[in-house]
Amino acid sequence: MLYFLFNSVIEIRHLFFPSFLRGLALILLYIPIGVYTAQKLGLPEFLTTVPIQILLRSFIGPAFWGAIYSYGLYAGQQKHAAAIVQGMDANDPFLSSRLNPVIQGFMSQGKSVEVAQSLGIQSIWGAVQTQANLAASKEIFGYVIIAGFLVLLFVLLLRFAPINLRPLVKLKNRFRKKEMIKDELEMMAAVAP
Repeated sequence: MLYFLFNSVIEIRHLFFPSFLRGLALILLYIPIGVYTAQKLGLPEFLTTVPIQILLRSFIGPAFWGAIYSYGLYAGQQKHAAAIVQGMDANDPFLSSRLNPVIQGFMSQGKSVEVAQSLGIQSIWGAVQTQANLAASKEIFGYVIIAGFLVLLFVLLLRFAPINLRPLVKLKNRFRKKEMIKDELEMMAAVAP
């Protein structure tokens, strides 16, 4: 839905339903993971996983993906701005139709020709930056949609079999026995003269 809403004249009312769906998706993402963790783990394990979940979901995840988004937006803006302006010259009828009225408007305000041209080019550059930003955002959002569909396809096709934790439990018990023997030897060495 949002992919087709990327334009420079979008109204806030168009974003109400997508924002509702985003909030619903966050609820569906956070609550089941917490409930699943609470049901499958005992209290000591659950209490050790809660800080890890909070750290990953609230700090590391948003910072990592925010950095990737910021870099993608910056690189995309540069790429799209270069693609937009590469064909602009004085003979371009679209550029002339937008630039000449702006220059005439500034000259009618008493600006010199050089200043009016500079201000006119700045206003055109602002429009180019807006279009480059929209194009880069739409491109990033398209990649996010494709990645989301791939994740959904992966989840639908993958068979989640129960995990056999018995080898890990045996390994943990073996290390505990070694630690207990080591502690007993240290205590015996401390007691014995």
